[in-house]
Amino acid sequence: GRIALAGELLGRPYSVMAPVVRGAGRGAALGVPTVNLALDPRKQMPPDGIYACFAEVRDRWLPAAVHWGGRPTFGESAPMLEAHLVGFDASLYGERVEVAFLERLRDVRAFADAASLTRAMREDIRLATAVVESRFALQTGEGG
Repeated sequence: GRIALAGELLGRPYSVMAPVVRGAGRGAALGVPTVNLALDPRKQMPPDGIYACFAEVRDRWLPAAVHWGGRPTFGESAPMLEAHLVGFDASLYGERVEVAFLERLRDVRAFADAASLTRAMREDIRLATAVVESRFALQTGEGG
């Protein structure tokens, strides 16, 4: 479950690549659109949680806040990888997206209502973006 350490030991972040499939549309309805990846069930995945990631989309790397696991707020236990791609809002259905895991931010948990979930998602996006930006600055020597 120590995804940052796994990346150090691998010499690169652990990543998965899969096609984008249709989800229930809840993220978009909440103002936080996501892409859902159809992962091979045999793929080894990190523990359920919310992660700071990079996502490769159409030859661009973008910060991403990723939810991996069940969706207890909606009574769904089947795991799904849902990624909010920061600064990207176009259809990717059928295209392959790679997600590289940088840091685990928190556990998956149920929320009492849509407003609470939306607030948590926005905070996850803020934290994930900060992690990605800090790692990028460290790797390139840029930043203050």
